[in-house]
Amino acid sequence: MTIAKILRESGDSLDEEMQKNRSMFDQFRRALCYDFYKDFLNTYIGQPVPLTEPEVEKKRTAVALCFDVTSKLTTLDNQPMNKVLGFGAHYIKEYFTPWVESQGGWEKALDMETDKEVE
Repeated sequence: MTIAKILRESGDSLDEEMQKNRSMFDQFRRALCYDFYKDFLNTYIGQPVPLTEPEVEKKRTAVALCFDVTSKLTTLDNQPMNKVLGFGAHYIKEYFTPWVESQGGWEKALDMETDKEVE
């Protein structure tokens, strides 16, 4: 699955960068508010999505990356998990709700099959 591959690669890249640059990691933890989260995610999501992908695939990838980044941010020691999850929910609602609704809901938007295993 293309989304799973992109998630793995981009998540690994973010993890490596945070490990190498401790001051960036510390600054990120101190500055975490919704506006910072939104700017960070817009920058992060904008880079790994190839321009040649069909629009639906771009949206699916962006949603998946949002989920991935949000789940990784919940592991920051000084941030309450529900704060970060709230940012993620707000971001998804703000940026993706109209698209999800136009696709017929989450199952159709993300092309999810309930009996299909993800890699």
